[in-house]
Amino acid sequence: MCLVMFVLAGIATHLEAKNTKSRRRELTYYKETYLHKQGATAMLGDKTINYHLQSFDGGKIWYATEHLEDDGVKILGLAEEIFPGLLAHLASKDALIVYTKTNGPITSSQLSSPAVQQFLTNAGFGVASIDSTN
Repeated sequence: MCLVMFVLAGIATHLEAKNTKSRRRELTYYKETYLHKQGATAMLGDKTINYHLQSFDGGKIWYATEHLEDDGVKILGLAEEIFPGLLAHLASKDALIVYTKTNGPITSSQLSSPAVQQFLTNAGFGVASIDSTN
């Protein structure tokens, strides 16, 4: 009887490990395929826009979406058509975040560099000239 219980416990452990591995693989696929971006920005014009974007193919095509009261999602159209320039703006902001994580914060002495100025401009930030005599 103990042998039977031992074998059944081994089989249950094996099946649970296999099930966990399968669930992790499914979760990884979901996280890499069904992407979502949500936020607000005032850096694309004279008004603040709220956006909800979704991709169903790992970020190749982005759609502007609206969440419905019944937990449904309405696709408004291609993100670039609904919010022109938003995807490039978000990509530039992501690049700025990666840059600062890798290189540290951008200091005032770096602001005179044309490369840093262009990087910040691409991310939607204006760069004021710095008077070094003050």
